[in-house]
Amino acid sequence: RQGRHKELPTGPFPSHPRWKSMCRTQPADAAVAEAPDGLPRFSRAKIAERADLLVAGSFVYDAAAFRWKHPGGAQFISAFGGRDATMAFQTYHGRRFPHETMKQYLVGKLDEAEVPVEHDEEHLEISQIIRKEMVKSGRGAGFAPPVQWLKVFAILASLSALEASFLYTGKRSWMASALLGFLYALVGLNIQHDANHGALSRKGW
Repeated sequence: RQGRHKELPTGPFPSHPRWKSMCRTQPADAAVAEAPDGLPRFSRAKIAERADLLVAGSFVYDAAAFRWKHPGGAQFISAFGGRDATMAFQTYHGRRFPHETMKQYLVGKLDEAEVPVEHDEEHLEISQIIRKEMVKSGRGAGFAPPVQWLKVFAILASLSALEASFLYTGKRSWMASALLGFLYALVGLNIQHDANHGALSRKGW
C-alpha cells in the first residue's frame, strides 16, 4: 500500500537540487484533507511520494527537519523518507515512539481510511525485561560505564605514546607503524562510533 519511495539525496542539505525537486515546502491541496484538529491528513500513497515525510503510528513527521537532529545519524531517517518507521523504531530502540518529544516535527496524520501500524506489545514487554536485567548487570545504564571510558583512555594513551616515540626518537619500524594504524582504526571503530551515536555522554561536545 505504501508504494515505492524516493531515496533521499546524500548531498548537502537542504540546498541539494535533488532534495528541492523531491520535496514540497507545503503539501499540495490534492494530497491532503484537513482534519478537525487542524492537522492535514495524508494517504500512504501521497506520503510515498514525499521523501521529506515519515510515518510513526498514525502521525506524520517532517523527516527533512529532523534528519540532522537524529542522534543515530541522518542516514537512518533518510532510509524511511516516504515510509512507515513505527516498527523499525521499536525494533531498534525497544520502546514506543516518543510522540511527545517529536511534536515539534509533527506535520499531519494518516488519513482515516488508512490503518496505522500498532506497536507489538509482547515485544515491548520483553524489551523492558531485558533492559532491566542489563541495568542490574551494569551493562545497560544508558551511557558509557567506567570500563568504556577506561577503554577510551587506553586507546588514546597508547596512540599518543607511539606518536611521541616516532616524533622524538625518529625511529620507526613496520611493526610499530602497523600498530599505530591499528590504534587509529580503533579510534574510528570504537571511540568515534560510540560518540556519533551519543553513547558516551549526555553532553553534545
